[in-house]
Amino acid sequence: MKTTSKSSNAATKKMHKPIFVEIGTEEKNSRLWVSINSSDSFPLTPSERERGKEKKKDLEKMQLVKELLLKGLKPNQIYKQTGISRNTVYEYKKLLDESTLNAITKVHLKYTQSTLNSNILFFIPLSISNLESQSTLLAFYVFLLLSLFIGVVIYNRLEQYRKTKEAHRLESDALWYFFQMVLKYKFDHNLIISPIKGEVEYFRDMYKEYGTYNSEQDNYVRHIKQTESNDLYEIKIQLEIECYEKNYRTKIRERANKGKVFFQELKESGKLDYFDFSKRDTPGFQESKEFLLQLTEKARKRPHPLYGHKYDNNFST
Repeated sequence: MKTTSKSSNAATKKMHKPIFVEIGTEEKNSRLWVSINSSDSFPLTPSERERGKEKKKDLEKMQLVKELLLKGLKPNQIYKQTGISRNTVYEYKKLLDESTLNAITKVHLKYTQSTLNSNILFFIPLSISNLESQSTLLAFYVFLLLSLFIGVVIYNRLEQYRKTKEAHRLESDALWYFFQMVLKYKFDHNLIISPIKGEVEYFRDMYKEYGTYNSEQDNYVRHIKQTESNDLYEIKIQLEIECYEKNYRTKIRERANKGKVFFQELKESGKLDYFDFSKRDTPGFQESKEFLLQLTEKARKRPHPLYGHKYDNNFST
């Protein structure tokens, strides 16, 4: 038990580093430097005891307040630790000698400065006395800032990549829509029938634009007025289609095969690279876009007279 007590006292002394303050003595113009820690006690001076008796104060409490003030405690801390109110602490403080009050002021300044230095050193590790640990902490802060910077750069690049990819998707979807339209005008030979004259003229003009319609030889774009009821008209149209497919089956197949060959040749030559975003950094990517814009220009500038385009000429849905 004695060994434990000694080790406990030793630990207490290590935990409470002494603070040296100057205290006046009974002799005139004499000062004494003393070391203050948790084990020190400071009895009241004769003059302090005399003033305490005159004011009918509790001298034991007055001495306790003096000791705690000299050890750096503030009135609020004394109240929490002892139950002595702050007003009582201030009353006792007024009865202390001037030399004691000066010592209390110095003690509180040292405690405040010590706390301030600790906070500053936490954020700005520049202490020479502990250079190795401070360098490690500084290196950690540099690493943290560098990681934050790299994270911001990566996020910005990923966000830019996402926006670029989304813009390409919208534009390539529009070009694909018009490209499929061009393939239809160039190679589709199925029968087209409409009761609306303007729609028939539109399809004939578009087939002519892409060099596949000859009014003297081909009649796969027809204008048939609707004079019967809807049901009879649908039956009539269905019979026309069946008859046309029977007579032109070979030609329909030939033109469809030509369309497949045309598509494959464009793909192998890189003319369709723009539809593949992974090829955006290749030289043919932009060339492919320019080719597709030129190929689909007539289709883009000539919307359907009744339904328009799924996309306008600026490729916005």
